[in-house]
Amino acid sequence: MLYMTDYKIVIANNLTIYRKQAKLTQQELAEKLNYTDKAVSKWERGEAIPDVLVLKQIADLYGIALDDFFREIPQEKQVKTVDSQKRRNIKHLLITLLSALLVWLVATVIVVFVKLFAPEVPIGYYAYLSAIPVTFIVLLVFNALWGKMLASALIVSALVWTLCLCFHLFLQISNSWLVYIIGAVMQALIILWYLLQYVRKKNKRKL
Repeated sequence: MLYMTDYKIVIANNLTIYRKQAKLTQQELAEKLNYTDKAVSKWERGEAIPDVLVLKQIADLYGIALDDFFREIPQEKQVKTVDSQKRRNIKHLLITLLSALLVWLVATVIVVFVKLFAPEVPIGYYAYLSAIPVTFIVLLVFNALWGKMLASALIVSALVWTLCLCFHLFLQISNSWLVYIIGAVMQALIILWYLLQYVRKKNKRKL
């Protein structure tokens, strides 16, 4: 029979295990729950127990049953869940890469068909150049699902500059280089946005 102290230890251990499986930091989990990372830290040290409603919210977030927090996870199962998380990460990476390569496949198909039926049209140059920003859009979408904020900032930066490059080369007019000034302003905005998010997270940790 488990006593209250035992339940605290079991719940604390399970909260830590499932959070790590979900690849979340204490701060990231706290933000999703509208709590501080200090509260999450106390839960995982067994100094406090979140109420049932919060436990249910966490369980839904991890895709597990509420009862799972009250059951001890055998060591062998912990190892298996860590391995499954690694496999999931590899799966996410492969899906992202395949989606990005699909963009280049479509561009190649377009080039081949145009070369076959309208060889006088210089489509190859434009098709492959257009595929670059489209690839970054695809990466941005998947990173929004599985990635980190810094990666999103870097991908958006790459997207901005490749779009500027496309406009510069496609327009074929004098002073088309001026689009890079727009890119520079947008890059500054991206950096400021990232710094704002970073400072906001730092301030939350101090609360």
